[in-house]
Amino acid sequence: MQKVIPLIILVGLVVLWNDKTQAQKVPADAISFEKGYLDLGDMRPGESKRGELRFTNSWTDTLYLARPKASCGCTAALVSKDVLAPGDSGVLEIELRASPSAHGKMRKTVSMYYVGDSQPFRTLEVRARVLTDLEPSTRYIRFKTIPGRSDTAKVTLVSHAKKDIVIEDISAHLMAYIDTTEGTTYHSAFVKAVPFTGFSLTVSKKVLQPNETCDVLLILKPDFRKGQINGSIRIASGGYETRVGVSGIVIPEDDKNNPK
Repeated sequence: MQKVIPLIILVGLVVLWNDKTQAQKVPADAISFEKGYLDLGDMRPGESKRGELRFTNSWTDTLYLARPKASCGCTAALVSKDVLAPGDSGVLEIELRASPSAHGKMRKTVSMYYVGDSQPFRTLEVRARVLTDLEPSTRYIRFKTIPGRSDTAKVTLVSHAKKDIVIEDISAHLMAYIDTTEGTTYHSAFVKAVPFTGFSLTVSKKVLQPNETCDVLLILKPDFRKGQINGSIRIASGGYETRVGVSGIVIPEDDKNNPK
């Protein structure tokens, strides 16, 4: 029996440790953050930036933190310590990477968890603004057209560079999702996807001075009866690229939902 007693005590300690780390019942404000968000300021496409948020255990018991989870693969997060005694502080380190095609405001989140919990006790926002040499007036071109009609969509670009910018290349990759059935109703189950080539791209000027603007015109003329066109426009300049999404539908002229 003398050999059994230490084993029972050891098992009891393991159970006690698991209770502490796997099922903590703590108030929502047990950990206080200096701010509820991290603003990384201005970035360039393809650039990575780091920042940190300090937090403190404001509760009366030790807290055990699990690994934080970011909302996307472009964001990484790590805590400086995962066991916090009452009054202890730690740092949440965050790294955000802007993709080569990113531009404008970025909003990502990092969620914090206690060990053993499936729901986060706090979700923090990560902010940044990606500055590009050329800023488009819209991120997405949306349109509705009829077969055989030529329609033009315009995107205005403004230069934020401190020197002249040369538009080195402009191209588009578009796919047509063609409904092959009769009638005017769209049937997604009877769609075939093919590259869409019934378009042209023009730019009003290829060299922009600081704060100058130019227009990019996308002219579409679908040769199929009904379906969708999706893809993007790529504008390359100064080693960076700007992308504008394209999404539209093609419907027969006799469709009752087609605007006159």
